[in-house]
Amino acid sequence: MPDTIYQLDFYANPPCAAFPREFLQGKTYLGSSQATTDGSGNIDFDVMVAAAEAGSRISATATDPAGNTSEFSQRLPFASNIASGPAAGGTAVTITGTDFANAATVAFGGQPATNVSVTDAQHLNATSPALAAGSSNDIVVTNPDGTNGTLTKGWVADFNDVPDNQQFYFYITKLVSNGITAGCGLGNYCPDSSVTRQQMAVFLLKSLNGICYVPPPCVGFFPDVPCPSTFADWIEDLSARGITGGCGGGNYCPTNPVTRQQMAVFLLKTKHGSSFVPPDCTGQFADVPCPSLFADWIEELAAESITGGCGNGNYCPLQAVRRDQMAAFLYNTFGLQ
Repeated sequence: MPDTIYQLDFYANPPCAAFPREFLQGKTYLGSSQATTDGSGNIDFDVMVAAAEAGSRISATATDPAGNTSEFSQRLPFASNIASGPAAGGTAVTITGTDFANAATVAFGGQPATNVSVTDAQHLNATSPALAAGSSNDIVVTNPDGTNGTLTKGWVADFNDVPDNQQFYFYITKLVSNGITAGCGLGNYCPDSSVTRQQMAVFLLKSLNGICYVPPPCVGFFPDVPCPSTFADWIEDLSARGITGGCGGGNYCPTNPVTRQQMAVFLLKTKHGSSFVPPDCTGQFADVPCPSLFADWIEELAAESITGGCGNGNYCPLQAVRRDQMAAFLYNTFGLQ
């Protein structure tokens, strides 16, 4: 509104966004000030507030004289209508945000986008550049006055081995854009490969806690998991949370594949906590005897719409979980953005 006094309240959010595209809120209050709009309803202000941690993401609200408060302000770009495309580039994308200005520029992973056009202050169009296959890339919008904003991991360049018509393409892209996996190397995802127990530890804890999470240092709990090693911290954290006790005999069996029946327990205990007890089974799947060791967990997984089984009324409990299937299981369990 023109010629109106607003109270501006400022907040800091942690430098690392647990999930890259989460919206800014108001974790730490920094202070407030008043400012008056001009005849066009705009405000230029210079405010001194409390110091925030370096790299903090700052948000603000505006409250009018009637006590109506705005939503938390967001970064310049905060969404795109398409989140992935061919590594060769050439995908037309519409980016949504705030305060886009004419002649704004856009970069994907540091590479300039082409055909940039600003529709209005909330929408602009751009064409993706060529990028490394399987890479997750920040989208940066920069206005002519130098103001800029970043949509973290906003663009995934397709893997060489996951075409856009692959059954689990959507879920794999979501897993990568949330920083839960970077694939198996050389621009590939290895969708048909089995998920190992050591990989599962990382997948579960990152899906639960986000990309900022760092597990406690290992202490050498399992004799078959060297400490330190790539997966040791994650494996021991999973055990400390009561999600797994290992594979027996004091071992974890880190390179063993995860079966579909084991996965049901892993997912539900991670989601609901180690004390979670699923309801009694009813005999839903023809190949899962009820009662049996995993039946309750498997049927609860289906009840929560995390999986519908492997087809024809079966669950295939002893099958190894593939990497492409795991992407869908994690997305459905944790509601990844």
